[in-house]
Amino acid sequence: MRKAILLSKRTSAQSQDSDAPPRTNIKGQTHHRIGSLIPQHGRLPEYLQLYIFDTGNEVRNHLNAMGQTSTEGNLDETTLKRLIEMIDENNFLAKIFRWARDHYESVRTEFAIRLLPDKGKGKEYDLPSTSEVAGLIVGDIVVQFQSETLQQIRDDHPLYMSLQYPLLFPYGEYGFHPEIPLHLETCTSRTRQLLTIRQYYASQIQTRLNQGMTLIKGGRLLHQFAMDVYTAIEEDRLRWARNNQDFILPSSFTGGLRYLVEKYHDAMAICREFGNPDLFITMTANTNWREIKEHLGKYGGDSPNDRLDIECRVFKMKTPSAQEVDEIISAELLNKEEDPYAYNLVTKHMIHGPCGLINPKSPCMENNVCTKKYPRPYNDNTSIDNSGYVLYNRRRNDNAFAVKDGAILDNTFVVPHNITLLKKYEAHINVEWCNRTSAVKYLFKYITKGVNRATVVIEKGNTATTSDPMASGKSKEIVIRQRNEIQDYVDACYLSACESMWRTFAFHIYKRKPSIEKLIIHLEGKHNITIMFTEWMVLCRRSEFARTLTYVQIPEYFVWNNNTKVWTERKKGKTIGRIVAIKGPRSYDELKTYNEVKYPDFKSVCYAHGYLDNDVEWHENMPVGARWATPYQLRDMFVTFLNNCFVTSPKNLWEN
Repeated sequence: MRKAILLSKRTSAQSQDSDAPPRTNIKGQTHHRIGSLIPQHGRLPEYLQLYIFDTGNEVRNHLNAMGQTSTEGNLDETTLKRLIEMIDENNFLAKIFRWARDHYESVRTEFAIRLLPDKGKGKEYDLPSTSEVAGLIVGDIVVQFQSETLQQIRDDHPLYMSLQYPLLFPYGEYGFHPEIPLHLETCTSRTRQLLTIRQYYASQIQTRLNQGMTLIKGGRLLHQFAMDVYTAIEEDRLRWARNNQDFILPSSFTGGLRYLVEKYHDAMAICREFGNPDLFITMTANTNWREIKEHLGKYGGDSPNDRLDIECRVFKMKTPSAQEVDEIISAELLNKEEDPYAYNLVTKHMIHGPCGLINPKSPCMENNVCTKKYPRPYNDNTSIDNSGYVLYNRRRNDNAFAVKDGAILDNTFVVPHNITLLKKYEAHINVEWCNRTSAVKYLFKYITKGVNRATVVIEKGNTATTSDPMASGKSKEIVIRQRNEIQDYVDACYLSACESMWRTFAFHIYKRKPSIEKLIIHLEGKHNITIMFTEWMVLCRRSEFARTLTYVQIPEYFVWNNNTKVWTERKKGKTIGRIVAIKGPRSYDELKTYNEVKYPDFKSVCYAHGYLDNDVEWHENMPVGARWATPYQLRDMFVTFLNNCFVTSPKNLWEN
């Protein structure tokens, strides 16, 4: 019904692979816009105009509008007529537009409809009784009589969703607005008084026996609604960033580049403390899970792919309960006679393809080669190549095979797995042996691809002229443009319906154990409030044990109390600090002191320590960088040392 609703928005076309379930994706930023009451001369009615103009042919106009974009074949005229009658009878917004039509036909005067956001606690959906024009306030939606322009609707307007989805909100009810009070019976102390947009929509997407289920039974429309909801949530968070800082997207913004960089460094800090990871496990939800089927059987026979809310909740229920993973990894089909249940699980969930010569049109194929490197070669014994990649045991066995999409597949198409996890979760769970930090870097691949960008770019323009000595003395015109991290995030945004639902429910996208404490340092007198760094020095004055620790080791034995602003002894749990420093200074003066001699600055004391008169500093920093940096960053660090530092023996630095 998108062409029969009141506005349009920029979304990508519905994506549909031949073998995949239908899905809808959004790229960039969404916009809801509303047009004029009647079309321009010579144009057919569309959107809200279908309710106003040429209503004698309303059903036919709807069919014509839908037929231009429908991919589902011809629409049923009787069903469409019943839907129009339902909305006409129950939707207060439709009644307003009907009233506008009647008023126009009887009076023929220029007028506009203003849909005002309600700031109160409730809303009565009474029909307008007079033609009196209400006052225009910020956030109003103004529907003009006849215009070529579209007006954008703010995402925090209470009619934002009702205008877009009349089938999900048949009464045209008001939705979220920023003044809804927050009532929590289980919370005794809180600072927030108003409901957030995420809390509101998360409460709406619930199965309640005493309420209608129109929203959650929206099928494919629920997918689009879920993405609309989360883009509105994102826009609300981005609005705060825009209003408080023009260009920077802070690390507190979940999903932003700085946020991901912080999480990447946290993960590498854990690797520094405990060593490289042992197993790399990915898990894919199974729409045929028993819990999903039981819920759908009890509350209605929906397709699992249409109930993203249930898929996300069941997946969330399963992930925290995983225990220790068996070190045995299999990349072979099991004996069907010995363990038929396990054999069926492997053939159902852990077979890749078919691809390669068997199916060159498979989605994983690129330039006639499988991007996942299947089929894998036979291998009689598990081995590790020079790059650290594991070659799993894949023996040739003509009696072990699986049939998938009409193709006969053997061990060369089996995805590495753990049979214990496979039996427990009955889902696709890829288990890989890694034991290298590159696996953690792979988890944050979007960071490692984008972290090296500059914060400013130089482009050709007319705002400034500078002389370039490398260009034969000729001047060049350049303009320096500040990079807008907020807009970069919006432009690069790519959302699926399932991810939107997951984020709306505020489920975690990142977890770690133990926790990481990011430690801050600053020069003397360059801080505005009491912070960890200065209080660390205070701690060293009263604790001899603290003096034996570096700054980065402090969180392992002491806890930072953010209320009292002091370090206290840790009684339970474990936290890892993230920074490198020397042990136990009690003041800035002591940081500048070596062998009872106080030096005027930090550079001088570094010379006294011997860090700068030989290559010790560079040899110590390269292993430190290797714990968290990408290969590109390590190479850049090495070249920076050679170009800008005093490296006495570059060859030794390279070899070591």
